[in-house]
Amino acid sequence: MKVKFNFLVLTLILSFVVLFYGCSSTNDNNDAIHAPIEETPIEGVDSDDDSDTNQDAQAQEIDLSQWPSEITKTIFIEGMEEEIFLNRFIHQDFLYLTYVPSDMISEYTSFNNGDSVRFYSNFNEMKNEDILVEFTFYDDDVSISDLENLLELYSWDLSSKKLSERLFSWSIAESYIQDESLIGTIALGIYSDQYFTLYYQHPWEFGDGFYPRLHTIIEEFYFFEDNIYLNELQ
Repeated sequence: MKVKFNFLVLTLILSFVVLFYGCSSTNDNNDAIHAPIEETPIEGVDSDDDSDTNQDAQAQEIDLSQWPSEITKTIFIEGMEEEIFLNRFIHQDFLYLTYVPSDMISEYTSFNNGDSVRFYSNFNEMKNEDILVEFTFYDDDVSISDLENLLELYSWDLSSKKLSERLFSWSIAESYIQDESLIGTIALGIYSDQYFTLYYQHPWEFGDGFYPRLHTIIEEFYFFEDNIYLNELQ
C-alpha cells in the first residue's frame, strides 16, 4: 500500500510540474480544467475600505487587528540589505493569509476541484508571467488517486526530476524543472485533510531577487483555522 501511495504521489508531482510549466504553451488543454483567470487586487479579499474586510472577517470569527494591511521587511539580495513593502493578502474564503511584495500582483483561478492564486512579478508595473509563485488548494474530497485520474486526461511529456532532499519540512514530495531559460519547483502538501501544491518558477538570471521574495511569502503564510504558519506544519 505504501509503495502504491508513493507511486501515486510521484506521478502526481511529475504531472503537475509539466502541467504548470507548460501552461504558457498548452493553454487550450489547460482551459479544459481551469476556468479563465480573473485578476484581483493583491490584497485578495481586502479592499480600499478595510471596514468591509473586517466585517467579513468577523463573520468568520477572525480577528484581523494583528494583521496590518501593509508592512515592511528587510531582505538580503546578493548580501545587501533592501527594505521592501509587503501587502496583506487574504484568501477569498479566509483559508489563509500571507504578505506579498508590493511589486507583485495576484490572479485567482477557480476550477471544479479547488482554486489557485498566482503571484506574478509586476516590477515597474510590468507583469512578467515567467516569474510566479502559485498556491493551489483542492477540495476536501479530492484524493491522490482523484488527482492522478484528472491528470490522465492529458498527454504530458513527463520530463521532471524528483528532489533528493526536501526544501520544505511540510511537503510530501517535491520535484523541480529547468530548461535553458526557466527553473522551478513544485511541492505537494496536506493541511487539514486537504491537498495543496506550491509551485514557483523564474528565469535563471532573476534568482537573486526572486528567492528572498518567495521565502517572505512562505514565511508569512498563515492558516486561520488552526492558527498555524505553513512552515510549522509537519
